[in-house]
Amino acid sequence: MAGWTTIVVLLALPALHAALVRLPSMPTRQPLPARPRRVSMEYRETDDPGFAAAAAWSAGLAHEGAGQTQSAEARARSQYMHVTSVDELERALSMGQRSLVLFGAKWCPACRAIVPRMKRLAKKHPEVVWVIVHHSKATNMDAAFSAYNINQLPTLTFFDENGRPQSSEVIEAAHSFEVAARSKLARLDFQP
Repeated sequence: MAGWTTIVVLLALPALHAALVRLPSMPTRQPLPARPRRVSMEYRETDDPGFAAAAAWSAGLAHEGAGQTQSAEARARSQYMHVTSVDELERALSMGQRSLVLFGAKWCPACRAIVPRMKRLAKKHPEVVWVIVHHSKATNMDAAFSAYNINQLPTLTFFDENGRPQSSEVIEAAHSFEVAARSKLARLDFQP
């Protein structure tokens, strides 16, 4: 019995070999297309064009009391800022304008997805101060998060001209940020 099994295996090997080896008459296989390069979703403040304006503002170089005349575009850019300390947040809220503050974190995917949408709305509505507060170990913003009762990220909070919180809303996805921001703007009689 063992002899027949050996003969069958020996006869099947050339057929198996011929099936596995590419014959010259067979069409050549096309290479797979290159895989798309994976894009990093990490948000860096230095990639943000509004970061320089916010840095200048926080240094006291580009705020209204400095006596500098600014173009409408520069003024709009300065109305969008990242704050990294409680003092900067208090300064932003004491500008005498209504503010929309996004409390988030750099590690939060929804927070990172909201940033470009917030920039677009800030350009359309320079009459509102748009502030991003990121929670991290580097920026000790625990006091601000506690003071405004921020328990979930991202949270959008509207502040009146006196810097008092008026309403807060937890944002579940980037598209819901735009809906929430536009509804807050509409309630303020702004053009969405």
